[in-house]
Amino acid sequence: MAEGEIAAAVEGLAKDAAEAGRKIADSVGKFAEDSAANAERTVDDAVQTEDRITKSLNDIRPDAPPTETAGQSTITSKLGPADEGESPATPPRARFGTSTSTDYKRTFFTANPETEGQVVVHHAVEQQVMTRYPGVVSPSEMHSLENLRGIPKGATNNRVHLSQIRKEWNRFYKANPNPTQEQLLDFATKVDDKFGHLFNPPIR
Repeated sequence: MAEGEIAAAVEGLAKDAAEAGRKIADSVGKFAEDSAANAERTVDDAVQTEDRITKSLNDIRPDAPPTETAGQSTITSKLGPADEGESPATPPRARFGTSTSTDYKRTFFTANPETEGQVVVHHAVEQQVMTRYPGVVSPSEMHSLENLRGIPKGATNNRVHLSQIRKEWNRFYKANPNPTQEQLLDFATKVDDKFGHLFNPPIR
């Protein structure tokens, strides 16, 4: 075979290979697009199905309260009513009240006598805040009922109070050398959102 024929043959093979590669790339791209579209449709279908089920249940029980959807919960708390202007379905944010006593355990158990002996009393905004950030929170605010939480003794206290919540606040202290009172309460609210369903009484 002449040199020119060999070069032509090689060039033809290269073109064929390039065309085959382009077709494969197009097929892979189309497959990825179709998969993404199918996934999106699946999510949409699931949401619509949940909405239809919720509506059907509400139609069957017209006198009952609306059926809760995912992510909603009924709030029961002895911390007092939600702030003015909040919807009843809105979880109450952490807040301070005032207390004339520093005996916070007595304050908590007087309000929640059924929990005495069963829980460890925890401060939503921790007591060490008063030494870390002097003057930001007063003793009256720190030990107010609104800032107290009951955490069941035993495994829950060890896992949640002494470990998970401890780590959450340690990260906050590291990232916030000079927080305001509102920032402290905002973070306490996030901790409540995360663990409040485990408290006694529960606040989420």
